[in-house]
Amino acid sequence: MAFSYKSDCLCTALAKIVMMLLYSGIKQKSSDVNCNVSGEEFMSSILTSASSGDERRQVERKPLRVRVRVTLAGKPEMEVRSVDVSTGGMSLVVDVNLAPATPCNLSFTLLLPDGSMHKVQVAATVAHCTYSGQRSGFVIGLQFKGASEELKGLLQRYMKG
Repeated sequence: MAFSYKSDCLCTALAKIVMMLLYSGIKQKSSDVNCNVSGEEFMSSILTSASSGDERRQVERKPLRVRVRVTLAGKPEMEVRSVDVSTGGMSLVVDVNLAPATPCNLSFTLLLPDGSMHKVQVAATVAHCTYSGQRSGFVIGLQFKGASEELKGLLQRYMKG
């Protein structure tokens, strides 16, 4: 079976993925499918293009599983769970859909690798909010606003540990 495509066309690129999946079961090489890009090069280009351009995350994140108190203007305080943290923000799982640019205040305890515990209070803004069935709630990405140099230092220590 012959199959060819232009790498800049999304429809044919998707068709190639389907073909690669079909042929992976019978272990044929990409040359057997008459493609001008190897499967490895193709997957690399997908991963590269998916991570370039308008990225949500601009810094590395590290898993952080703690309870976080979230305060929104005019609303009762919520206690939610965190997903991860970086020096510039964190992700939380909440029960409500929050609009991007919604300001809030966060309070949580950060346990550093040396065993020291630090109470953190910081203002943040919602960057994005997406429902996750797997996490049973809305995953919100938050950007810290006006974080102190002390907090930035604590977060850097946490990230390195």
